[in-house]
Amino acid sequence: MWRWLSSMLILATLSLTPVYAQSGGSTTALVIGQIKDPQGKAIVGATITAKQLETNLLRTIQTTDDGSFIIAQLPPGNYQIMAQAEGFSSQSLPITLTIGTTTLANFSLTVGTPSEVIEVTADSSTIIEPTKTQKSTIINATQIVNLPINRRNFLDFALTTSGVVQDRGRFQGAQATSGLSFSGQNPRQNNITIDGIDNNDNYAGSVRATYSQEAVKEFQVVSNGFSAEFGRAQGGLVNIVTRTGSNSYEGTLFFLNRNDSLSARNAFSGANKPSFSQYQYGLTLGGPIKKDKAFFFASFERLNIKDSVNVDINAVVVASLNRRGFPVRVGDIPFSEASSTFLLRNDFKLSDKDQVAVRYNFGRIYNGALATFGGGRAESQGGTQQLRDDTLSVSNTRIAPSLNLVNETRFLFARRDLKADSLDPRSGPRLQAGAAVGQDPFLPNPRKEFIFEIVNNTSLVRGINQIKFGVDYLRVHLPKKENLFPAGFFGQATFSTISLSTLAPPLTLIQAFDPALRTPQQQAALKIVGPLLPGRFPGFPLTDLTTIELPTIFIQGFGDPSIEMNYQYISGFFQDDIRLTPKLTAKLGLRYDQERVDFLPKNKGSFSPRVSLAYNPWQRLNLHASYGIFHGITPIAPVMQAGLEKVNGFKQLILFFPYSIIPFSLPGNRFPTSTTLPTGVTYVRQLSGESDIQKDFRNGYAQQVHVGFDVALDKNTSFSASYQYVRGISLPLRRDINPIVRPIVGDPIGSRVKGRIDTNRGGVLDLESNGDSYYNALTLELSRGLGSRLKLLTNYTFGKALDDFSDYRLENAIFQNPLDLRHERGFSIQDIRHRFSLSAVWSLDYTKNQFLKDFVLSSIVRLEGGQPYYYGLGFDKDLSGDLIAGDRPNNVARNIGILDGFYTVDLRLLRKIKIREKVSIEGIFEGFNLFNRVNYSRATLAATLADGIKQDNGRFKLPKQVYSSAFSPRQLQLGFKVIF
Repeated sequence: MWRWLSSMLILATLSLTPVYAQSGGSTTALVIGQIKDPQGKAIVGATITAKQLETNLLRTIQTTDDGSFIIAQLPPGNYQIMAQAEGFSSQSLPITLTIGTTTLANFSLTVGTPSEVIEVTADSSTIIEPTKTQKSTIINATQIVNLPINRRNFLDFALTTSGVVQDRGRFQGAQATSGLSFSGQNPRQNNITIDGIDNNDNYAGSVRATYSQEAVKEFQVVSNGFSAEFGRAQGGLVNIVTRTGSNSYEGTLFFLNRNDSLSARNAFSGANKPSFSQYQYGLTLGGPIKKDKAFFFASFERLNIKDSVNVDINAVVVASLNRRGFPVRVGDIPFSEASSTFLLRNDFKLSDKDQVAVRYNFGRIYNGALATFGGGRAESQGGTQQLRDDTLSVSNTRIAPSLNLVNETRFLFARRDLKADSLDPRSGPRLQAGAAVGQDPFLPNPRKEFIFEIVNNTSLVRGINQIKFGVDYLRVHLPKKENLFPAGFFGQATFSTISLSTLAPPLTLIQAFDPALRTPQQQAALKIVGPLLPGRFPGFPLTDLTTIELPTIFIQGFGDPSIEMNYQYISGFFQDDIRLTPKLTAKLGLRYDQERVDFLPKNKGSFSPRVSLAYNPWQRLNLHASYGIFHGITPIAPVMQAGLEKVNGFKQLILFFPYSIIPFSLPGNRFPTSTTLPTGVTYVRQLSGESDIQKDFRNGYAQQVHVGFDVALDKNTSFSASYQYVRGISLPLRRDINPIVRPIVGDPIGSRVKGRIDTNRGGVLDLESNGDSYYNALTLELSRGLGSRLKLLTNYTFGKALDDFSDYRLENAIFQNPLDLRHERGFSIQDIRHRFSLSAVWSLDYTKNQFLKDFVLSSIVRLEGGQPYYYGLGFDKDLSGDLIAGDRPNNVARNIGILDGFYTVDLRLLRKIKIREKVSIEGIFEGFNLFNRVNYSRATLAATLADGIKQDNGRFKLPKQVYSSAFSPRQLQLGFKVIF
């Protein structure tokens, strides 16, 4: 397969957008160049004017002593660059500027008068950015409008770039990540900005609500080596710019539909294809409020989905659970999703030296399958989410032409209101009895967030120096009136194989839960053992064990589950891009970051140096290298849990068999909800769990190295090759620092009281900055653009990602031995060894065929190697007291298993019909996973050799029977768009 993949790279000589550097800024672009006379001598004092065609925005500058010029902080768009000098004919160059890039515009003026205007065209070297030092890609308007994208989530376009993979972590729910992993790093460690303003949910390191794809002008994906202007990310950046109005009125109206008659059956659905429908519609409108002075742009979009998840649980287990009061449905369980987004942006040109932009956007989201269920996880494991996200941003750009200075000020206020509720009608404990049933321990989880940010950046051009410096203050406030955990309940009740005496046959999970399924021999043994328990366990009542459930462990929380939190991030930077010679550019940056989070140790902040070089030995070749330190963020969620216990005295009461029987036999299978312990119940710290924070906890960071080259093969084609190295240091993780190290076989209570490192405490889930990660990758990219005919980008990444932990979430914090992180080092769950991506937009307008000329064909192809799999035993082999056992077979490394690869082809066919001069309608056909490949997404965690796992080249390959879910099957979609 990879031989074929290599051939694809070689054959893909038809390619698209150049891979640009992130040089111009988070919302702007940069133009550099030199003006010479016919003899090649520099023209000093020549006038350079940049005019944005959409709004008639003008910027004027004079050339320096060597005839060079730099025009900084230009908004993306179409421009006419005019060069004028006394005694010479004027020259005009049309160019398109994209976010964060540097464009070369050289002029060679001829003798004449300035009134003579000669239009020139760019040469082939302009597709190579001369000062590129970073690893980045522009997703432009052509791609955004024409490429097929599932559910129109434009951030997924980032997956068409190299070094970016879809997050493969388990159990997302109310603490989901950004969904994107850059350079093998944790998906919680990215920075998503809109118009240069924060758009992250720092509670869990995810993304706040965005807006319609139609409202995106373009965005930039930066995976390595960004300048000192950018921070709060050790992974990557996504810089998004919203559309603005122009001097002409423009709008769109669209509608898209897909349903079960147009879709294939999911591999894990029942025998009959489940019902499915999806509707997506919206509109945009933009134009002038006052020509050349004020503009508006508005967008609205709505998504409605009715879908289902298949729950497949053994019939005997289902009957037992229903009989014992835990209602379970099997088959295709319906759920729905809906979202509405709105954006309004107004731009005001107070003068050519002073502009103001005001943007308001909101998102309303309902997700009926927030917490994952399906397969062996009952519907009660699921949850729903209702989210309201409001954002107001104001930005001001002031220009001082005489100083060649631009100052930007941005302000943000956002309000995020999230309600996450459980689907369990009983609100009872979570249990494992042949199936996962009951309330997710992290639900309900309502919270509010108030986000404030102010940014001030100054750009100054002095000779060969392009200097930029600024400050950024971000504050997130979570009010106290929020329940972080289910009131009075935290954790789960589980059942495992129990042998109560040497004579008693062991009980299976379902037999421990359901007395009706026990054999006569088991019931006879329980009748004998029951009367003996009060003597062995003081305080335990005389109980008939033959008629009740026998849980092995019970956990419930008591205390005030609400707390107030504040998060502050203060940063400043200085960046100097120095054009040492016309062929050599050095970029030197220094950033300061200070993160202040309630309950975390105070710190003095951190400095992050960054240095990079770009060298152009000739115009068509750019060699570049960069090194830097990049600090991430600390997600608020795990800090909040530790603070809850420290400040509020929130306690986790843990009861082991036989004491676990007492609360499970009460109504609701738990103690009544209370902020205090039940009467008569003694809290034994050694038997309970607690959270803590490392005393010298620090903010994690990454060292990034990038070396590569870009070459222009012709005026339309470029090829790039690069090597990336990323070393994550002091990354946030959680682990039990007080496990059982001296187990007493057959006495789990005694082991927990006497066998831990610190015999005065129970299990301690510690938030630490001790995680490590390593990433090495070689990437090859080929791009080509034939005007409006063909735009294609293809890339291949050969990489390796290692780390010693997965995530801070309890379900993902799985260690064989949490005291030995050195032996936990293994493949990251984000390790995708081989990855190939191809995206193409092919417009047939150039053809003379009257039928074909109105068509546009586009496609995205993704081929990825298998994801690592944690090959665990599924039980606590070493008796260390794991709540979620991470024990592995002897001599088996972490994540040594491997899942099947991921292959998908998406296709879009569009036909445009012109109704009137400025009105047209587009018919749209889209196919996702066109060849209906079954891409497995999850497998049973405790799959073993008995399940048929086979070893191949040191990796353990899973058989089909242990997979429990798959990504979407083939789905077809029809729609239309009216453009006016």
